[in-house]
Amino acid sequence: MRPEYDPVSVYDRADLTDADWLQINKIRSAYNIGGTPALSKALADFCKEDVICYIRVLNAILPNQIRERIKEDVVSTPPSGTEKSSRSWMR
Repeated sequence: MRPEYDPVSVYDRADLTDADWLQINKIRSAYNIGGTPALSKALADFCKEDVICYIRVLNAILPNQIRERIKEDVVSTPPSGTEKSSRSWMR
């Protein structure tokens, strides 16, 4: 067990459901039992199981990183009819 470091610390609890908390506890348990390799496997399995819940949970754990990644993806997306409107909300 690694009490000083919790890679599954939840920073934004606002929109989490009971199902989200169940997944967070599963992920944390995997890390406590098997370290980083188990955490990676638990996250990969979780993503395959329910991608929407996965994104919501990751956003609660890593809100700034997820927000930045979404911005990067939107900026790097090829031009389309909605690109201008997508870029305007980011500013």
